[in-house]
Amino acid sequence: MLHGDIPTPIRCSHHVLDFYKKSISYFMPNKGQVWDPETKRGNPTRSKDINNLIKKVKEIGDTVEGDQKKRKRDTPSTEPTTIAPPVPQLTLPSAQSA
Repeated sequence: MLHGDIPTPIRCSHHVLDFYKKSISYFMPNKGQVWDPETKRGNPTRSKDINNLIKKVKEIGDTVEGDQKKRKRDTPSTEPTTIAPPVPQLTLPSAQSA
């Protein structure tokens, strides 16, 4: 199924992609450098292409999963809500010196 110009992600979410990106970035020797696509130098996890891909996957996930999550919240619960009685405060006997 296509969503705009890219296929709908079916194997992972943006959370997984963010985790992979951070895991790879941890071991990069040039963490502070920006990725240069022409010379292919620097930190590739700071690439605009990677960040745009993760952003696009997040947008797709929000539109697809967001509606389902909202529907779950909007349905009223059929279970009665009960409130447990308060737990009494226990007092420990004070230690006396001998």
